[in-house]
Amino acid sequence: MKQGQKLRVVELLHAHRANPTDFPQTCVAGDDRPTLAVWLKRPEAKILVLRNWIAEQLGADPVHGLLTTVETELKYEGYLAQQDRQIEHMKNSSRRSIPEGFAYSGIPGLSREITSKLIRVRPTTVGQAARIPGVTPAAVAVLDVYLSLKSQ
Repeated sequence: MKQGQKLRVVELLHAHRANPTDFPQTCVAGDDRPTLAVWLKRPEAKILVLRNWIAEQLGADPVHGLLTTVETELKYEGYLAQQDRQIEHMKNSSRRSIPEGFAYSGIPGLSREITSKLIRVRPTTVGQAARIPGVTPAAVAVLDVYLSLKSQ
């Protein structure tokens, strides 16, 4: 029931625009009447202001905790999307291949210790390099950037 109500509330918030007659607290002078979902992303916006309207639209009171969940997800969806993009980038870069016979010693920013580990192990992908004990995430990032610049 909660998931169904959640989907319905999110749909309602994306479909309805802030209206000074229905929701005076959602409008700011000179505002172009954002959707209620966009309005809720503002730091000062609170979904509890819309509680009665949401209950009316649902035909029942929202399940306990639903409004807080919806508000939090809407406020942070940009950050979550950015995190998803970063995760996808990391997945893609971990599959990036390292050419056979690659000269690790020519990479600025890698310590001699990490360079010697990479030369000794000779990983074939950035993901394999990341799993070498002692190779730091910063070193992996440097290697990834260097490889991506070399492939352009």
